Amino acid sequence: MIRIRKPDDFHIHLRQGPNLPAYLADAAGSFARALIMPNTLPPVNNPARLREYQQEISRAGEDLPDFQPLYTFKISGDITGEELEEMFRRGVTAGKYYPLGATTNAEDGVADHRNIFPVLDEMQNRDLVLCIHGEKPDSFVLDREKDFLPVLRDIRSNFPRLRIVLEHISTEAGIQAVQELGDRTAGTLTVHHLMRNLDHLLGGMLNPHLFCKPVLKTPGDQKALVDAAFSGSHRFFLGTDSAPHKRGDKECDCGCAGTYTAPVAIPALFQFFLEQGAIDKENTRLFQDFTSAHGADFYGLEKNRGELILENAPWKVPAEYHGVVPFLANSELQWRVL
Repeated sequence: MIRIRKPDDFHIHLRQGPNLPAYLADAAGSFARALIMPNTLPPVNNPARLREYQQEISRAGEDLPDFQPLYTFKISGDITGEELEEMFRRGVTAGKYYPLGATTNAEDGVADHRNIFPVLDEMQNRDLVLCIHGEKPDSFVLDREKDFLPVLRDIRSNFPRLRIVLEHISTEAGIQAVQELGDRTAGTLTVHHLMRNLDHLLGGMLNPHLFCKPVLKTPGDQKALVDAAFSGSHRFFLGTDSAPHKRGDKECDCGCAGTYTAPVAIPALFQFFLEQGAIDKENTRLFQDFTSAHGADFYGLEKNRGELILENAPWKVPAEYHGVVPFLANSELQWRVL
C-alpha cells in the first residue's frame, strides 16, 4: 500500500439536480477539496446564485464532512463591485472567464476580454484567482488554445498582480506561455489530456466519451503536457475538468463535450506516473506535489493533513457510474483507492 497526502482537484463539474450527490461522492472518494465550476443553468454569477449553489452542494454532501468544495463565480462585464464584495465575503476562491461559446453553457460568455477589465481589477485588489477557459471559439478547433494566448498575455500585462490559471492546458504553446509569464501564472493539467491524444479520440473508432473541450491534441502536445507534469514545476498542478454527461447525451448526433474522470482520476494517474518512470513506490514525492501541493500553494491554501491510501490490487473500471460512461471504462487498473 502507498500512502500519499490527500489530493486536491482544482477544476471539477458537479452539475445540478438529482445526480449531484453521486458526482460529489465520486469526487470525495479521492479528493479533500475541489474547485467547483460555475457554468450551471442559471450560472453562478451573482451572490444569490452563489448562495443557492452552496446550499445545494451542502445538502448533497451532508454525509461527506471531510470534503471541502471551493467555489467560483462566472465572470461577466456587468458584475458590480458590491456583488463581487458579497461573493468574496461568501468565500469564493476564484472567478471563471469563459469566452463566448467556448464550451458547455458558455452562450453567455465574454465576447471581448477588455469588457471585464473592471471586474479583473476588483479581483486583483482582493487577490482572487482568475481561472480561464483559454480558447478562441471562432478559430479552427486545433488552434483555439494557441489563438487565445494573445488574450492571456494582454490580461497578464494589464494585471501584473493578478493570479491567473490557464485551465486544462492542451497544447505545447499553452505550456510555453505559462512558463514565460512569471510566478503569478499557473496551469492545470487533466488526466485525460495527459494520458490520451487525438488518435485515441478518432484515430480508429470514434470514442465520444473522450470528446472534450479543449479537444485532445497531437502526440507532440501530449508530450509537452507530460513533461510539464513531470518537471516538478510548482506552476503546474492537477485540475481534472471531470465533466459528467449521461450516456445518451454523449452517444448521439450532437454529443456533449466532457470526460468523466472523477471516479478513476487518482489511481489512473498514479499508475501513469509509475509506468512512465516519473516515480517509484519508494518515492512518490513528484506525484504528491502535482496532486496535493502545487495547487494549494498557488491558491494560498493550507495543504491537506489527511492521507489517501492506494492499494496495488487490480480492478476493472465499471462500464457506467450513475448512467455516465467514465474515462477508461471497462479497462483494468492496477491501483485502487481505499
